[in-house]
Amino acid sequence: MLSGACRRENNRPHGLEYQTVAPGLDHYPGTRHYRVNQADKAAILGLMRLPIADTFTPAVAGPQSMAAVRVLRISVTDRCNYRCVYCMPAEGVPWLPKEGVLTFEQIVHVARVAAERWGVRRFKLTGGEPTVRRGIVDLVAMLSRSGLADDLSLTTNGQLLETLARPLREAGLHRVTISLDSLRPDRFARVTRTGD
Repeated sequence: MLSGACRRENNRPHGLEYQTVAPGLDHYPGTRHYRVNQADKAAILGLMRLPIADTFTPAVAGPQSMAAVRVLRISVTDRCNYRCVYCMPAEGVPWLPKEGVLTFEQIVHVARVAAERWGVRRFKLTGGEPTVRRGIVDLVAMLSRSGLADDLSLTTNGQLLETLARPLREAGLHRVTISLDSLRPDRFARVTRTGD
């Protein structure tokens, strides 16, 4: 069971009970199944609005527990100012309604749970394109002021950094990863369908 604020012990959260709770799923050697306690399940359900089973089996190739997660990527929006050929059709996609996107307070809560229960101290804000989220500078300031992040970063296509780089830095952002599809203007325009 996950309980209280977890500390790292032998590279896993203290208090995490490894137990096989679904014998039929033991076909991968070394696979462990974790029981999710009701408080964690309620917190996750309330924030993410996703169905979560009482048990789960981690992907064989991925982290075997939250203790293995070093950087938590938090998507702050599904929206983007590009229409990249590898990401969406030319006509775009329907965006999530506002109530389907986490509020800033919920994002800080997710970060707090990850930090206090599993020791995650590195957070990367992603999207869609995170710089198109209204108030992104305020979110960075909230996360920075919370004292949860040893490293707070953002992945962006860079289009809006001319006006946002300084305010984001002043709000407490540590670093930025810029995704750039090509240095050739013709190829870049062809890939992004909107970028110049």
